[in-house]
Amino acid sequence: MDIGLAIRRTRKSVGLTQDKVATLAGVSRQAVVLLEQGGGLMSTLAKVGPQIGFRIIGLANGDNPAAQVQAARRRRKMTQQDAAFRAGVSVPTMRAVERGTASMAALTSVLTVLSPKAREAIPAQAHWQVKRDVRFTPPEVVEWVLASFGPIALDPAGDPRCFVPAERVLTQADDGLATLWSGRMAFVNPPFSDLTRWIGRCCDAWDRQEVEMIVGLFPARTETTTFRERVFGIADVLLMPRRLSFYDEHRTKMAPAPFALMVCVWGAERDRVLDFAARTGALVLWATDGAKTKVGGLDCGMEPLCAA
Repeated sequence: MDIGLAIRRTRKSVGLTQDKVATLAGVSRQAVVLLEQGGGLMSTLAKVGPQIGFRIIGLANGDNPAAQVQAARRRRKMTQQDAAFRAGVSVPTMRAVERGTASMAALTSVLTVLSPKAREAIPAQAHWQVKRDVRFTPPEVVEWVLASFGPIALDPAGDPRCFVPAERVLTQADDGLATLWSGRMAFVNPPFSDLTRWIGRCCDAWDRQEVEMIVGLFPARTETTTFRERVFGIADVLLMPRRLSFYDEHRTKMAPAPFALMVCVWGAERDRVLDFAARTGALVLWATDGAKTKVGGLDCGMEPLCAA
């Protein structure tokens, strides 16, 4: 796997320049250039990867290369010493790879041993350029959101042709990933090809209190680092019971989505979440104590996954 070339392809597929990625990731442009040449550090990849949606597949589940390497090694019942010997690196270097502190060159050597066929996830095209990414929220979902959570102040991933009656709509030109959000509630049904960055943007908006409540409709990618570290336990997560049929750019109903969906809610009172669950038949995974107190919502302790 030419990991540098893979990173470059993924960046270009989401329409970002090296300068923009550097700004989003908080690294220098030279660090991004070095990554795309197959050099640099895994710690830089950990910052850049989520900004462009870069994932390695064919190794182990997840989107954290260090954790994937460790899981793949253990699955193959190899010790760190065995893996290091086969990869031609030292044992301390192998340990550094599994901590995410090694060089990209070391990661490449280890990947060659653990998964010769590892590759990047198929690059998605820029999120506003592909018809398959025009998935308007079904009208019934919009009705459920309005009934349970109230008026929608902001649609940061909006399109004037969609069914969402938001007071403020941010379109492609407005760039909801970079523009400041505002209002009581934001409803987010983002381009799924850029899912990692959009979920991260929701988390950032909540952390910065740009809005009082966020309701996001996403594919149920619960294995990702972003979900596990920034969504789980912080937002209430509702797992939808059935696949939804989105609408295309002509407002024509499409075939049911080939993936499960979840609704993530930041900042809503418990009764509102329960009302939405009752309307949809969703299963609820509650946020932990204190996660929702920023906006005055009711404290919700962690409970078992339960039918609402």
